[in-house]
Amino acid sequence: MSLRRSEKWPWWARKAFAPVLAKRRALAKAQTKQDLEADNHGYDGSYGRGRRGMSRQLLREAHHTMAPDEDEEAPLTTPRDMEIGTGEDAEPPEAKAVDDATSYRELMEYAAANKKDRDADEEVMPIPGNMYRWWGLGIVSNLKSVQNLGLLFIFAAQAFAPPACIINNLYRMDWTHWKFGVDDWNMYHGVSNFSKHVVATIFLFMFTLNGMVVIKQERIASMKISAMLEWRQTNYEGYNKDVSYFWLITGRIMNCVVVLECVVITYFSFVLSDTPMDVLFNAMAVTFLYNLDDIGGEMGFLGDEDWDGEELGKLYYWDVFDMMIELDLPDHLTPYDIHEIPQMKSKFTHWSYKIAEPLLWLLAILLPLMYIFIDNLHCKPEGVKLAVIDMKAQIAELQAMVDKLS
Repeated sequence: MSLRRSEKWPWWARKAFAPVLAKRRALAKAQTKQDLEADNHGYDGSYGRGRRGMSRQLLREAHHTMAPDEDEEAPLTTPRDMEIGTGEDAEPPEAKAVDDATSYRELMEYAAANKKDRDADEEVMPIPGNMYRWWGLGIVSNLKSVQNLGLLFIFAAQAFAPPACIINNLYRMDWTHWKFGVDDWNMYHGVSNFSKHVVATIFLFMFTLNGMVVIKQERIASMKISAMLEWRQTNYEGYNKDVSYFWLITGRIMNCVVVLECVVITYFSFVLSDTPMDVLFNAMAVTFLYNLDDIGGEMGFLGDEDWDGEELGKLYYWDVFDMMIELDLPDHLTPYDIHEIPQMKSKFTHWSYKIAEPLLWLLAILLPLMYIFIDNLHCKPEGVKLAVIDMKAQIAELQAMVDKLS
């Protein structure tokens, strides 16, 4: 029996794939028209894919002047209108340009309505979000909601839990017999003790390096938001009316402080751990602490429907694109290279990141060395252990008295 596929699809398959094929034909038609228009203007027509190859001025003019024809399908790169028709003959909502939004809250509302229709082939570098940016950009609409109350408790947890953990670990640590050496690594303490030290050293290096990566990513996202806010403040009157710089600055400081505190907590928790399993659980617990404020975090108060990083990334791209034109930067640089442009890096980097990054480099070297070469750091005895120690001391005193009598 021949296994060659039939040249004609079954009727049910054609019916199922009809909407998809129609959409692809419309997109192909729109792309062909863009290529023709590009050829008429005298430059390469790969408008959506060749941004790096064009001159920045031509791309800016194309962005601000080119508009779809009446019979051309609206591109899926802008927020949709919130009013959606009903019935079989209802037409798709008209595209609403990013520039038409009057605040970041409206931008997120339009983006949420358009999210399911977004073209999967779009290449956008999203801006990661957290609850401080959600508050800072004025996206929150109801301050008295359960969601907002939960976020306030997350803020309180990140503010008070790390210092409380550090103070508790300092109190529990027995500092009376510490010394430099590697006796704690000796195999006569047991295989479990040796493996605990190996696992803890690996996790300590990994945790501090991860903290450095997190701070770098937060710094870049913070630079993007600061640059976008400055451009909107200068060129779009009233767009930043709901922006709270207090929460934006608080978020930057909190992110740096919490990561630094969590790295220190990790060192103490590893010293006080007894088994490799304790090391693993302690590391995961600390990681949970500094991821609480992220969009889609463990507590679930903020999800993807509350923060559209891709839509914000588009807004950032075109705003900073225009800013880079005014600065007359080389054509090979794009808004995604903001952290590599000296004049923009020095202007938009917050002071908290300038302090946190060198400290993390120092801790990445110092803490693993302290864990390896400092011995006899243990938890103070408590409970049954303390009772046993007291009983041994009493027995020693009684033995000394018996020796004197004899």
